[in-house]
Amino acid sequence: ERLVRYPNGKRVSFDVFGNPGSDFKSVFIFPYDTRTKTVTLLREYIPGTNAVMWGFPAGGFDPKKHKSLEDAARSELSEEAFLTGGSYFPMLDPGGVSQDKYSKNIFHMFLVLNPVEDENPLPRDEEEY
Repeated sequence: ERLVRYPNGKRVSFDVFGNPGSDFKSVFIFPYDTRTKTVTLLREYIPGTNAVMWGFPAGGFDPKKHKSLEDAARSELSEEAFLTGGSYFPMLDPGGVSQDKYSKNIFHMFLVLNPVEDENPLPRDEEEY
């Protein structure tokens, strides 16, 4: 819970959430092939909506596993989209964008141009489908 007093004196309470295990950081990848002019989307189970939906490769930054946000983006692209390589461009460097206004989580977005099929993709997380 976060208690705030506005400049006009009004006090309000907010429920805020976030993932401290990822240092409140996540990566979001927009993989674009300039030759075919296509974007790679995933069809995966989304626990929040309890449905299989379309989405982009994304995931949490793990400070024990990733050296940088770009390293996390490279891992997620391999694990989820079975893609590797390409040119990485941070889209909102350096601050990222809030997951939503009630979240401490910050998305760091990457445009990845011309990734190729990963012949040895990293394994998906155990709970992913």
